[in-house]
Parts: sequence; C-alpha cells; structure tokens
Amino acid sequence: MVRLCMDTHLCGGKVKIKLSDGLTSVSGGLNTTDKRLALRVIFRKIVSRHPEIFGTDLLKYTFDCATTIYAVDGAFKGGNDKLEETLRKEDFKDEEWSQISRIIRRQATYFKVAISANGYVYTRGSDFEAVKNRQELTRLIEIASSEVLNTPDFLQYGSQTFPLKTRVTNKPDETSEIRMGFDKGVRLLDKGDIAMSIDNKQSPFYSATSVLKFVTSKYGEHVGIPGAAPQRRGDQRGREDPRGQRNRSRSRSPRREHQETPLDYDIGQVNHVMNAFTSKRDPAVFRAIEEAIKGIFAEPIHLPKTHNHNIVITGFAKTNAKNTYFKLNEGQENEATINVEDYFFQHRERRLQFPLLPLIKTGKGNRKTYFPMELLKIVPGQRIKAQKMSTVVVREYGSNLWYQVE
Repeated sequence: MVRLCMDTHLCGGKVKIKLSDGLTSVSGGLNTTDKRLALRVIFRKIVSRHPEIFGTDLLKYTFDCATTIYAVDGAFKGGNDKLEETLRKEDFKDEEWSQISRIIRRQATYFKVAISANGYVYTRGSDFEAVKNRQELTRLIEIASSEVLNTPDFLQYGSQTFPLKTRVTNKPDETSEIRMGFDKGVRLLDKGDIAMSIDNKQSPFYSATSVLKFVTSKYGEHVGIPGAAPQRRGDQRGREDPRGQRNRSRSRSPRREHQETPLDYDIGQVNHVMNAFTSKRDPAVFRAIEEAIKGIFAEPIHLPKTHNHNIVITGFAKTNAKNTYFKLNEGQENEATINVEDYFFQHRERRLQFPLLPLIKTGKGNRKTYFPMELLKIVPGQRIKAQKMSTVVVREYGSNLWYQVE
C-alpha cells in the first residue's frame, strides 16, 4: 500500500489554519467530527478532479480524515510529484459545501491542499514483519473498516463510536440522555490473520434542548420550581405543566413570529428563574448552573445557517439585556448607544421575552460576545464529561458508562 500525505489549510484574509491540527487518533467530539467530515469531502473532491493521478476507483483508497491516505499499490499515478490545489465554494456541490460550511465562520474562505507520496505499508513479504510496519498496517485496517462511519450520523472518539440517529437508551434527567455505542479493537495475529473485537458501550450526552430548558431544569434540580412536575429518575420524558401551554398561546411577538422550533420550556418556570435572578435569590445555585453550562456548544437560532455560528458558552454575564449597552456604527456619523433588548427589537425584529435573565458569555478577554439566553439552543451530539455529570447519572448509570476524564 502506498502512503500519501495530505496537508490542508483553511485560508481567508489573514487567517491560515492547518485543519489537521488537533486531530489525533484518540480525539473526538462535535468539532472534531465536523473537521474530519469536511476533510473527507475535500479529499474526495481532489480525487474526482484528477483521474489521471488517482484513477476512477475510490475503493482503492482509504483516508483517515486527517492527513494520511493509503492507496492500493499501482492505483496512485502521481509518483514523487506534489499535487497542489486550491478549492473554493464554487468548486463544490451544494450538499458538499453544506458539510464544509460547518467548520467555517466567514464566506470568503478557501482551501489550499497539497498531496504527495511518502512511503509504503506492506501486507506480505520480508518487510511485513517489521514492528513499525505491523503497527501501521493495524491502523490502516482500523481506518478502512471504519469508513462507513464517516458520516454526520456517527460521533467517533478514537476507537469508540456512538450513533446519533438511534433511539436514546434512557433519559436520567431533562438535560441528559444515555446513548449506546461500541468500542472496536483490531489486532494482527500470526500468519497475517486479523482479529477484530466489538464491545458495547454506553455514554451520557447532553440533550438537544434550548438553553432556557437547560437552565430551568438545573434550577429545579437544586431548589425546585413551584408548579413544575416532579421528575422521575430515569424517566424517558418529564410531564409538562399545563399552565405553560396556556401561557404559550398568549406569548406573541408584536413584530414577527419567530418559532423556528416548538418551545421545549415552560414560560412560567422561566419567569420564576428570572425573578430569582433579578432578586438575587439563590446566588450559589446560579453559580452551580453557570459551572454546569460552561464549555457547552450552543447555536444562535436568530443567525443564518450559511456557515458555522456555534459558540462555546463560557459563563453568565453579570448584566442582562436591559442594562447591557454597546455602540452601533462606532466612529461613524450615525454612531449610537443602544442596549441589547432594543437592538434586537429595532434591528432584528425580535422582542425578547426574558430580558432580565443574565446574558450568555462566549469568548475571552477583549473578544467576549454576549447572547440572550432565549436565542440559544444546545447543539446535539455533545458528550458529558465525567465532572459535569449530574448526580442522577452518576448514581444510576455511572458504573456502566464509558467516559473520558479530560
């Protein structure tokens, strides 16, 4: 097998990022999966554009979705020459760009790709028995036997894989779910035989809820909310306060209806939490909720989906949408100072329902950005770290779960 190296850089303005950075053999998670799938699209595009080098049979290649390509001996016609290519949005089909757009944050983005041969892996002969060769051949087999999993329907963490579209095993609380997956191991035996083992695994993930649902549920876990239905341990779904349905029907925006997805939270419970925050009740509880939500990826529901707007939540602001001001058109003749609530009403045609809740922070230092809590939803497919698991998850499922302490 011929080994090829593929270096891919994302470029735009003064930005140049090597996409394979951080993609180790044991890395995993949402961002890593999106990067790997984007690199897979780019690899396939390069192959299809150069049949004189790669031929037309993609099955003669396997790619680790990072930097290494393996080709059946004789399939690659590039010799020792380096192939260099620049790819832009117009070079991709809409469905291909849809996957790539998940890793970019600006429209004027392009990719610089360089591919060259840099060695061999042997499946027989005198070179086969070398320790380094057997180690790399094992990795090659792991990569080739996992290619079917390189789709948005699966999350991979090294040798562990968790399907995203299968039914969840259980929901121990309103903000988490248990998913079934598997751990795959490959070994080379004597005489070149291959042994593969598959072991079932369970792991906790965050439920794909609104941030409001997450916050009210965590608040209820600590102190309870009047009128909220009691949650049963390990229940598949919690009961909903019927008063929330009546409240929802009366909660209409005066400017425009913005109901991208059905509400998953109870308006009365959100108001209870908002009142607790403004009256500075239970400060320790809000600190605990803030700690629980830190590090979670969230999607702003008011921004277009043309490219990735996901944020990493870094905490709660000490201010809310009413008392947080910033400058619009700074340095220009029409410069104005406006608060967050008025900005969304005047420029986004959205009246915030809960302007007194703390704003969500993202970024660090001078690059901090603030979002209203009600305009964020938790991105699906995020595994819960051991130190972030609720007591219900630990008590009922901890001994049977696979997770990585990070």
